[in-house]
Amino acid sequence: MVGILNESYLVTLIPFGLALCFLAFLALDKLLIIILFCTPLSIELSELIPNPPFNMSLPTEPFIFLSMCVFFLKLLSERKFDKEVLKHPVSICIYIYLGWLFFSCLLSEMPIVSFKYLLTRIWFIACFYFIVTQFVRNEDNIAKYILAYALGFSIVIIYTLLNHAPSYFSHDTSYRVMQPFFRDHTSYGAALALLIPAMIVAIKRTRNDFSVKFFIFLILGLLCIALLFSYTRAAWLGILAVFALWVVLKLRIKIKNIIIVCCCAVLLIAPFYNDIIYKMSKNTEVSSTNFLSHLKSASNITKDDSNTERINRWKCALRMFQKRPITGYGPGTYMFLYAPFQHSEDRTKISTNAADLGNAHSEYLGLLADAGLPGALSFIALLITVLVVGFNVYNKTKNDLTRNTVLFLLLGLITYYLHGFLNDFLDMDKIASLFWGFIAIIVMFDIKEKTSLNNETPN
Repeated sequence: MVGILNESYLVTLIPFGLALCFLAFLALDKLLIIILFCTPLSIELSELIPNPPFNMSLPTEPFIFLSMCVFFLKLLSERKFDKEVLKHPVSICIYIYLGWLFFSCLLSEMPIVSFKYLLTRIWFIACFYFIVTQFVRNEDNIAKYILAYALGFSIVIIYTLLNHAPSYFSHDTSYRVMQPFFRDHTSYGAALALLIPAMIVAIKRTRNDFSVKFFIFLILGLLCIALLFSYTRAAWLGILAVFALWVVLKLRIKIKNIIIVCCCAVLLIAPFYNDIIYKMSKNTEVSSTNFLSHLKSASNITKDDSNTERINRWKCALRMFQKRPITGYGPGTYMFLYAPFQHSEDRTKISTNAADLGNAHSEYLGLLADAGLPGALSFIALLITVLVVGFNVYNKTKNDLTRNTVLFLLLGLITYYLHGFLNDFLDMDKIASLFWGFIAIIVMFDIKEKTSLNNETPN
């Protein structure tokens, strides 16, 4: 009453805040589902308040921070956690990755920016990796995890398509129609590519009820339509690549043979490298509504603004890496420090000296500039470890449902591995929730498979 009397209506949020605190302590699994549903619908603070002192996604990041605090409080009070998770190879890679980021933060050019970046990574990993490993111990929760996100995302997709329709789904308007929920079409496309293979998992893991299955198929269809009209070439190519990988696995072609073929192809193509670059420089296709032309424009490295600006950002990252190859300039600092590393011949129509048009446009090169070679290598080692663990489970398990679950989650992750060459979105809750969550599910299955194998082994 006092708040309303003084026109301070934010006071009405207090009961909801208290309810969430009770959920965090008494039913963390319910809070996790709420977080996942809200994640695609979250809006950055900068969209609501011009030039805020700090930026965060609302309402999800406060919820995620609360979950992290509860997680660490339980660790301190109970002094126990799933030891199999704590000592898992993927977890060890995460410790090394975070440990190096912390060391790089100590030597950062902008310590406040770097420690906020590190804190963001920690709360995403605590919530979507460590907590999720326990949440999906009950395998029924795997479908709930995926569908909670998908339902929230469906609302965003419908909103985006309605915004896009008045321009007849033109390419020119596709960049911003998903705002304020997503920054642009690239992050929107990355989330779609991650989620589409996972929807197959949801279909296989829901009860055999026609109406439920039909509803999930409808959502999957909506996701595919959204991917088509997102005009995100990296997401399209990612889906095509994992579909090709799925075909290879289904045909039982050995990975060793594929690697040999790829190596032979590289050796054959290498002598013609200069000719290929010359051909690419003559490519005049630019981003457009024509889907084939838009896909072809991915190899236009001279006239397509999106591609040429990416190359500019990548060159800046490599120059920053050459200056500080070991510790980098500090996690999260690239966007604030790259401007002096731009050369006039590399600048494009959309180049800027202000930190307002994205980051290094590569997870890997961005880490090279921010945290040096050890930072990039620790992250790549984590990705490779997840692949090795996932494919080991896929090859060794006798349970078809487990095999299919791990396979399609790996395919979803691989779309982002590929996307990571062209963009960097792991600082966003919308991508981090799927990326770390899928890794957590794969780790849980690996632990279960090892446990069952040990139980079957005679003394």
